[in-house]
Amino acid sequence: MRKIFNWATFTGTLALFAFLFLLQKAAISLDFLNVFEETINDFKLSDLYFGKIRDNDRIPADTNIVIVNIGKYGRADIAAQIDIINKCQPKVVALDILFFRERDPLIDSIFTATIAQTPNLILATKLDKIDKNEETQQITADTLFLPIKAFREQAEKIAFVNLPVDDDKQTFATCRQFIPKIEVLKNPQDPKSTERVSYYAYAIEAARLFDKEKTEAFLKRNNEVEEIYYRGDWQKFTCLNPEDVLEERFEPSLLKGKIVLLGDMGLDYTVEIDGEDRFYTPLNDRPVGRTYTDMYGVVIHANIISMILNSTTLDPMPAWESWLFSILLAFFNVALFTNIYFSRRFGIWYDVLTKVIQFLEIVVFVYIFMILLDKNSVILDITVGILATVLCGDVLEVYLGLITNLWKKITEPYN
Repeated sequence: MRKIFNWATFTGTLALFAFLFLLQKAAISLDFLNVFEETINDFKLSDLYFGKIRDNDRIPADTNIVIVNIGKYGRADIAAQIDIINKCQPKVVALDILFFRERDPLIDSIFTATIAQTPNLILATKLDKIDKNEETQQITADTLFLPIKAFREQAEKIAFVNLPVDDDKQTFATCRQFIPKIEVLKNPQDPKSTERVSYYAYAIEAARLFDKEKTEAFLKRNNEVEEIYYRGDWQKFTCLNPEDVLEERFEPSLLKGKIVLLGDMGLDYTVEIDGEDRFYTPLNDRPVGRTYTDMYGVVIHANIISMILNSTTLDPMPAWESWLFSILLAFFNVALFTNIYFSRRFGIWYDVLTKVIQFLEIVVFVYIFMILLDKNSVILDITVGILATVLCGDVLEVYLGLITNLWKKITEPYN
């Protein structure tokens, strides 16, 4: 036991985490390292699972959700699309379109009359100045941009379409999560007002109008942020281009009793182009070093709705468990590598043995990660643990070489 629990192993573990801390600080301070830090921070093992390892062909399409592309059409043509959609008797119609300003009075009146005839209509809103209270972990927003009054008076629900990476599009941030509910200031114009009202995500309201029981069960998880289980891109849903709807080139039964989402998917949803309402997701062909976004916002919302209705939620590892795992793993490796370092028999093989052990550990951890995600929908947050494993051998070798010259007594348990 003296060779496991001693000053060498305790201080070696501290030295390893001190190095990780300094490495992070250096990456933040130095621009050329910051690029690498952003890339590393944005890569998750779950991306590898969704994009490369999972057999996406075996994931069935969700036929309860229909996505209608509005293209670059204006309000008059969108109203015409909704008129045709209404004749097919969908259960929910949700617009991922922002209507903050009044336009031509005649066209706006036509649009108002159309949506007034649309049951279970959801209109989109946008939140600004979103913040997270570090003590309570509650997510709040100070500003809410509502649709114009004439439109919102006809809606069954108003829901926000913000995704957590909306304000981070200048980077390569991946959309892995969504916020189910946000508390918004009721009177933002009053600087003394602190009263807040709850607004729910676009996907939550659409799922709730379709299946209240399953949505309420999902909300009972009471998570401020939820991981998104991606079924897939537009190929996993029924999609229609603007002309398909306007020219009624589809079977009405395709929409009857379904959730119909209307949003921008370019001129043609089958043509992949970079656009304003597109995001990086774990399904991107290049998990690292990406150039082009890979999924439209409305398709991400469809994936969230599908996750709720099919109960395919993901359960991330709690932060305290992640840190406990990382610390125990680091201590185990420090104790093992320290014994190898001071061993008369194996010391000369330190570099070879530690590299082999590190490689085998990483392979085992990645395998366990993938199995738990695939079979139990559990996401292990083992990034720190793996990074500590990768650096442990080299950092410990330098530290032990230094400390044994300064404090020879530390080697006593190994004599």
